[in-house]
Amino acid sequence: MFKYLLLAIVILQNMLFAQPTVFNKVSYQMQFPNNAVRMGNHYLIGNNQGDKFSLTEIDSTGNIVNNSNYGTPGWDLPNITRKQTNNEIFMMGHTFWDGVANIGNYKGYVVITDSIGIFKKSFVVKSNTTIFNRVLNGIFLDGYYYFVGEDIENNFIPTPLLFLCKTDTVGNILWYKKFPQLGIKVGTRVGLEYTYDQTNFLVGVGHEDSVVGNYYYYSYFLMRIDTSGNFINRIPVPEFASNIHYTGVQYINQISKMFNNKYLVCGHREYYLLDSQYSILDSFDLVQYLYDGYFAHQNLYDSSYIVGGYQAFGKIYKGVEQFGKDFANEPDIIFVKDVIPTYDGGYLAIILCTGGVTRYIKMDCDGNYVNPIYCWATGTNELTKIDLQMNFYNNRYSFNNKSEFKLEAKLFDLQGRALQQFAIEKGISNMGIGNYAKGIYVIAITHDGMVVKTENILLE
Repeated sequence: MFKYLLLAIVILQNMLFAQPTVFNKVSYQMQFPNNAVRMGNHYLIGNNQGDKFSLTEIDSTGNIVNNSNYGTPGWDLPNITRKQTNNEIFMMGHTFWDGVANIGNYKGYVVITDSIGIFKKSFVVKSNTTIFNRVLNGIFLDGYYYFVGEDIENNFIPTPLLFLCKTDTVGNILWYKKFPQLGIKVGTRVGLEYTYDQTNFLVGVGHEDSVVGNYYYYSYFLMRIDTSGNFINRIPVPEFASNIHYTGVQYINQISKMFNNKYLVCGHREYYLLDSQYSILDSFDLVQYLYDGYFAHQNLYDSSYIVGGYQAFGKIYKGVEQFGKDFANEPDIIFVKDVIPTYDGGYLAIILCTGGVTRYIKMDCDGNYVNPIYCWATGTNELTKIDLQMNFYNNRYSFNNKSEFKLEAKLFDLQGRALQQFAIEKGISNMGIGNYAKGIYVIAITHDGMVVKTENILLE
């Protein structure tokens, strides 16, 4: 049965909140980092140690506890690390070692581990006509792997084409398609996400619209492709009129699923919220902010999200920035590669520094890593009026909500997956829960989409 580690939640004006651990550390072992993955209260950081695919595990206080290296040292270059819905971790990039007869021409390469970084498999991803290619994103769907990236099949006209391919779980290519008819150019990032109905992919790149002298003008190219690799249509995500005059390469860097069946599309200077039918609900001009749209993540326990890149990131709630965190004063900073929400309500930032060195910073829920606050005290003044008691008996929650308004509760596992969601009415109410495996779970109490409290519960 469930036993509460803390038997009741009473949120009053002088309430105690959880205080996240914070740190600011530098590692010369982690070279050229790309992304971070949660592993309980530990973290795995994808990086490149000696030109090989690597995962570095750090504990909750920032100490390095393990380094795992994969592939062929001196030959492999990872681009992106991504945890999948089947709990596998994809590390994707390219290798210069494609058998004895094919040394030197880089080919797409994937390393796959389990959820704690233990090696499972690796394989090359290429077509019969590929001269050069590299994998820039990938996803697991319905028992198969799908990868996107750039492909060059002509040494004399080295134009990188977009490719999308499907493999089985051993790495055998089932189909491999390119899209020369679209007139798009692939850079170092490609956004990839499958749709909520799992029938299509959203793929985002950049489109070269015109060249004036030495100046290149790009626009975002967001497209829908079905799971057989057939192009369906381009989805309009127009730039802000005030930004059209900017030159230079401009790509869609990431596509993320958000709350209420929404999608967030990150571009260099704008980002967009789309509904389930891919219509724009809102768009945001990032030129006025400290950060660009290199990455985005939904927060774990509420309806806010973070967007960031370059040297900063920000937390957004209902279209309004709650805070922005600028790392520009950190020594030798080059680029903020990723910031992920953590289970204690804080954030972990992964920063590329001069010489490929990695700085990693753990923050509280307001982005502080000096003098952290107790979370979550960032809501409205109404939150001081919250008074809630909870109990569990005979497979049911009992709530006594003495507040003046309804609350909401979500039950999460330690992978961050929402298992149940229910309203807590004013007064006394009850809620049955499902049968889940033994372990620790998190229940988050929210008001108007903002977290006001979390508690750990233990299923025995």
